[in-house]
Amino acid sequence: MDFQYIIDEKGRKSSVIVPIKEWERRERLLEKKKPAKPKPKISDEYVPRTKQEILDGISRAVEEVKLARAGKLKLKTWDEIKDEL
Repeated sequence: MDFQYIIDEKGRKSSVIVPIKEWERRERLLEKKKPAKPKPKISDEYVPRTKQEILDGISRAVEEVKLARAGKLKLKTWDEIKDEL
């Protein structure tokens, strides 16, 4: 391995230049060591929602907004939503 070092004015190594082939080899090795991300479970069978189900969902959302604006429903903060993910 032919590494080249960059030395500061006091003679200390401050950086290293690595040949690209060596760098790519190290990246491949690191990728192999990373734990595999679990694949999301997806149902084998896609069941589309009906028009009525979609409209019902929109109606519920509109009602929630009305209740929240009237102060009768407490909405989640962005941090609360983010923590659920």
